[in-house]
Amino acid sequence: MQSPPDWPPEPGALRPSPFPHPVLHALHGLARVLLFPAYWTLDQLLGCWAPMARPSGLRWLSAAARAGAALLLLLLVGLPLALPGLLLWLLLQAWRRPFCYQPSPQCLAPPAPWRPPAEPARCFSFLSANLCLLSDGLARFSNLQHSQRRAEAVGSVLLTGLRPSRYGATGCSPPPPGAPCGVLMAAVPAGLDFVCLQEVFDLRAARRLVSRLGPNLGPVLYDVGTYGLQPGPHLKLLGSGLMLASRYPLLRAAFRCFPDARREDALASKGLLSAQVRAGCSGAGPGAVAPPTECGPVSADHAQEQEHQLFSRFRDPCRLGTRREQPWALGTLLSPSTLHHSVACSPEMLRRALEQEEGRHRYLAGLPHGGRQAKPWQGRRLDYITYRGAPAGPLSPEVEQVTFSTALAGLTDHLAVGLRLRVSMPF
Repeated sequence: MQSPPDWPPEPGALRPSPFPHPVLHALHGLARVLLFPAYWTLDQLLGCWAPMARPSGLRWLSAAARAGAALLLLLLVGLPLALPGLLLWLLLQAWRRPFCYQPSPQCLAPPAPWRPPAEPARCFSFLSANLCLLSDGLARFSNLQHSQRRAEAVGSVLLTGLRPSRYGATGCSPPPPGAPCGVLMAAVPAGLDFVCLQEVFDLRAARRLVSRLGPNLGPVLYDVGTYGLQPGPHLKLLGSGLMLASRYPLLRAAFRCFPDARREDALASKGLLSAQVRAGCSGAGPGAVAPPTECGPVSADHAQEQEHQLFSRFRDPCRLGTRREQPWALGTLLSPSTLHHSVACSPEMLRRALEQEEGRHRYLAGLPHGGRQAKPWQGRRLDYITYRGAPAGPLSPEVEQVTFSTALAGLTDHLAVGLRLRVSMPF
């Protein structure tokens, strides 16, 4: 039986292209080609002014020469092509759906559906990671560079998390009594079902990740965001940076842009990506049974982070209360000044360092504005995975384990965070 054609798409069905017709998709590709020379040269110029990339002595002259050549290229080639490209790109955003969809290859079978009561409970494993995959020039401001190479390396590391867990692809360990505990590890947790990535802004880097995750995990949502002129009015030139890969089939997805972006986020379409997956079957037939789960960073000052209304609706397993963390919780933002130290670039060495308070002081970023730190010192936690049971629903979620992973050491400025969630359906 042949698969249905992509054009026209079925009502409500996820389709690979974000455009409703192939002509619009082709025009969008043309607009990107026209914009690329200006994008590349501006990125090179920006990289020359990154605070931690300014050379000294004779090397400064070489950097100045490269900047001059990039500026000349921008004036002679980039701008004449960019103007029609930008106008075409802005016009096409009116028809663009706010994400691209990479379907799962036919040869990759999803996990067997969860069928309670024959299977009383199932575990779902989540991983959230902030990758700082911006254009090279912007990434240098975070003391990172070579986004394309880092994307390839990140993809290779994430593939190690697709190996089956010791409890099998869908099995659970016997849940110990009491509160869940956090684990610091140098590897990616095994048996991942959902990979939630942030700050994947560079589309070339995003495609490299999709090429690794799609054939080995399952469907992927990427290039997420509402571009162009938005109500306000606001001009959005960057996406949200979000990417979601799932071992389970995706049923539908939606994106909502945050309306009040300011300062460095003003041009980015940061927001909330929601996706529904089919994880199993109930007695009434097929259904999406995975509990609502939210992954990602909360970027604000520390007081706003801790008092966000998100925490009144979702459960954060690392949180005891406002400005009160579990004793095993760790900060997830690394210190920019030590990103390239040999310890910070080695997953195992960084793991061992963070087990000690002295190492946490050295390699983790502290709270902004001299905020009050917990004792022992934990650093600033920006990355969260929160969850809740469906209101008045039959599912009962319970945390089995929270992980803080140094597996991406040297590739990003954040620790990866994992959550293993045991979901049961009482009868």
